Amino acid sequence: MLETVSHASHSRQDCPNHPRLWPDPKLLDTVFKALVHARENGDHNANELLRRRLCNYAVPLSDQDRTELLRWLAIYGERYFFPDLEAALRTLKYNARNDLVLRLQSIVTVGSSYIAKRDDYCATNLALNSCGPAPLFRPQLEIPSKLERTREHLLLLNDHQVIGLHWLWERRMDVHPNPRNRDIKSLFEKDRFDFEQASEIAAKKWTAEQKAQELGLSVDHRLAIPIFHGSALRDRYKRIRNREQRVRTNLLTHAQNPSSRLKASDIDDRVVEYSCLALAQGSPSKAVNWWILRTGQDRDPESRERRRKLFAKRKKELFAQERW
Repeated sequence: MLETVSHASHSRQDCPNHPRLWPDPKLLDTVFKALVHARENGDHNANELLRRRLCNYAVPLSDQDRTELLRWLAIYGERYFFPDLEAALRTLKYNARNDLVLRLQSIVTVGSSYIAKRDDYCATNLALNSCGPAPLFRPQLEIPSKLERTREHLLLLNDHQVIGLHWLWERRMDVHPNPRNRDIKSLFEKDRFDFEQASEIAAKKWTAEQKAQELGLSVDHRLAIPIFHGSALRDRYKRIRNREQRVRTNLLTHAQNPSSRLKASDIDDRVVEYSCLALAQGSPSKAVNWWILRTGQDRDPESRERRRKLFAKRKKELFAQERW
C-alpha cells in the first residue's frame, strides 16, 4: 500500500533538483499511479523507487534517482515527458556531423529496449538538428503498425514528434501555424526551444495530417520529417526509395561497360542526386534544397547555382524518362 503524502506543506522549491517534475500536486499523483502500475507488472525497479520514497517531496532526488524515476514514468505514466538532455547536448555539440550520424546508427542497431537507449537516441537526434541531415535521411528506429505497438513504441512516436518540432525550430523553417492555436504559434516565436510545450503538442491525439495542418507545414517540410508523413507521403517516399535501388542497379551496369566514363565510386553520389531530384519532382532548384537537407551542408549563393546547374545536367542525362 502506498503511503499518503501531504501536498499542502510542500512547494516547488522543496524539490530544487528537478522543478519540471513537480509542477503541481496532480503530477505527483501521476507519479504514484505510474509506479503502482509498474510494480503491478512485476517491475522490481519500481519497487526499489517506492522503497526509497522518491515520490516524497521531503526527500531530495539525486541525479541518478531522478533519471531512473523519469524513465519509468515515461513508460507507465499518464503524462508524456521528453527527457531532459541538456548535459548530454553540451558534450555532443563538439562532435562532427559524420560522427553523430555514425553514433546514431550504432544506437539504432544495438538490440536493447528503447527505454534503455532513449536518452542517447534523442540527444543524438537533437545534436544533428543543428548540423546534420534532416530526420528523413537519418538512421531511425521504426514504429510498427498500430495493432503491434507497445508502450515503448508510443513513447518513441512522441519523441520523434518533439525531435521534428525541434528541427523545424532549430533550422528556422518557414512554418505558418494555425493562428487560432496559440500553443503551437508561440513555440516557434520563442528564442529558446520549449521542450515541455513541445511535449504537450506531441501528446495531442491528432493524426499526422491534422498536426501538419495545425503546424502549417508545407509538403516538403512534412517529407523531411517522417513522423508527419501520413499514408500518402509515406507511400510516395517508399516509391522513391524503390526507384533508387533500380537506378543504382542501372548505374552499376553502366559503370561496368569498358567505354563508360562513370566510375563505381561515383555511383553513391549519383543515387543521392537522383533522390533529390525525385523529392523535388524534377525541379533542379528545389533539388538543391533537398541536397542541403540530405547532406546537412549549406552553401553560399554561388555554390548553390553551380549545384543547380549540375542537377539540370543530371536530369537530362539520367532522369529524362522519369515520371515525377
